[in-house]
Amino acid sequence: MVRNNFIYIFFALFLLFPIKLSAQINSQPGYSIDYSNEKPRITQKIVWDSEEHAMQYDVEIRIFFEEGAIELQGLPSGYYIYIKEITVNNFIDVKLPPGIFQYCITPYDYLGRKGEPSEWENFEVIAAFLPVIDRFFPETFFLDQRKERELNLFGSNFLSDSQIYLRSPLLDLHAFQISVFYENSAALLFDDDKLMPGEYQIYVLNPGGFEYITDGFTIEYNRLFDYYFKVGYTPISPIYGVFYDLFGSALYLTGVTFSFEAINTKRNFFNTGFEINCCLFFLNPDYSLSLNQNLDNSADFNSVTTISINIPIQRKFNQRKMAVSLRIGGGISIISGVEEYDAFPFLFHMNLGLSYIMLLSMPLHLEISAEFDHHIINNPSGILKPRLALVWQF
Repeated sequence: MVRNNFIYIFFALFLLFPIKLSAQINSQPGYSIDYSNEKPRITQKIVWDSEEHAMQYDVEIRIFFEEGAIELQGLPSGYYIYIKEITVNNFIDVKLPPGIFQYCITPYDYLGRKGEPSEWENFEVIAAFLPVIDRFFPETFFLDQRKERELNLFGSNFLSDSQIYLRSPLLDLHAFQISVFYENSAALLFDDDKLMPGEYQIYVLNPGGFEYITDGFTIEYNRLFDYYFKVGYTPISPIYGVFYDLFGSALYLTGVTFSFEAINTKRNFFNTGFEINCCLFFLNPDYSLSLNQNLDNSADFNSVTTISINIPIQRKFNQRKMAVSLRIGGGISIISGVEEYDAFPFLFHMNLGLSYIMLLSMPLHLEISAEFDHHIINNPSGILKPRLALVWQF
């Protein structure tokens, strides 16, 4: 009997001093996507703060129609009830068409009494499309290849204002041009100078927040070195020492150079590698640009052959279509036709060179360079070798 009296007293107090309920809206409407089926199912969700003593909620959603809308059938413009629903949860799932809406939440207590409704909250539903990538090509950009960096996507719901880019934990790569064709394909053009090796996701974000992410795109190197074969016209000019004493200060015009070079392909500030070159010069006064040769010590036919191994230090620029290189190395020179060197025609030399190379049309390049050779002998000798070369990259 005591327990029943307690229950009666509780309900009596509840009736005399009812708990005031007031619905509070905590967020704008959102959405969720269910990928469990073959075709994604999109559901809109309206959420509000739950009340401790609320038993249920009355949800009313209104839609705005402008004057002249078919749905009004002559009625004035304004908001009209679109959904009215009662739920025990603090959310409802809906499917609303594009348009302008407002909604209000009214709580009810344990006795079914109406609490204080929330203020009307306005929101807009815009037409949104879920993008899908079915396939893409190429799957890899090779940094050591000179190609247009175009990534092609095929799928559905690509829009002109879609955000499409590559992303990785380290950085995002954005295309400088995006072209969309009939909403089912897109072409992205990237700046070659901004590409960095790594594994990337292709990310698509459409207006309204729908996104799609796919893995499997990489940027890497296909090989470690670029290889070059060079054939160049190379005159020679003695500037001091034994060669100057023998041949004078003329610029001898008959010279040719054959060179093989390998340059590291990585996108470093400087690239290094190695070069092997062979130069052959004919020092005939008849084929020179000066008349003050030392003819007393010159034979009618003299030749100098230089074989060098160099280390190039190269800086590429202008989208890797041009480069400047500093070369440091050494080798041997072989003199023929000079009596003093008939017994031992070999001279050791160190050389220093500077070159500029530019792309003509793959695989052809043009190189302009100059090298200085210092011969290590009792009477040190120096020669200057300007060069104009045609370069084949392979």
